Amino acid sequence: MNELHDNSDFAYQIDRSDCVASVETAWLDFNGKPTIRPPTVRVWDFISGYEVRHLFKLMFDTARSEHREVTVPFRCDTPAARRFMELRIKPLEEGRL
Repeated sequence: MNELHDNSDFAYQIDRSDCVASVETAWLDFNGKPTIRPPTVRVWDFISGYEVRHLFKLMFDTARSEHREVTVPFRCDTPAARRFMELRIKPLEEGRL
């Protein structure tokens, strides 16, 4: 299995209601051009499992309340490759992330 360590950034923003507010083209390309029409899609529609949702809510709350970036390393494997990635949640104006 290949290991991929790519330093590319794939960004999107969510609003204070946790709806997708904007999506960069690079993110769409990386994810196979899914149909996303901001701001009608909530991030919770794509995060399954109570524990995972709870962790994301904690990270969102921390970024917003402490006005600091939260960084989490993770893997996003495909059948052919191990992909090592890093999620950076940055607080923006008006509760956006």
